[in-house]
Amino acid sequence: MKAPTRGQRLRYTMGGRLPLDRRTWVMQDLTTKGWRWRAMGRASLQTLPFAVLLALLPGPAWIHVAVPLLLVVSVAFVTAAYGDDIRDRRLAQHGLPVPEREPPPRGF
Repeated sequence: MKAPTRGQRLRYTMGGRLPLDRRTWVMQDLTTKGWRWRAMGRASLQTLPFAVLLALLPGPAWIHVAVPLLLVVSVAFVTAAYGDDIRDRRLAQHGLPVPEREPPPRGF
């Protein structure tokens, strides 16, 4: 299993595809223990430039902290909530099989 280079890892973190010879690494990254935490970390890194821009806007000091923090926490929450769908899309993006999931129960 060949790990991606730093440039490839940056592209992967930002949502890009890796070359075909890195498919084993992608499969391991998206299916082994801790995959949801890694997905949340990637989403947080994608959000970081926007959080920095929001922190630089004029306003009171508490706004410089609260607004970027709200953005990062919100993205982490959404990523945790929809992690399975995000993972499935990333697997399909790399041409890998998507794990079967049971449908949610109907009604209450």
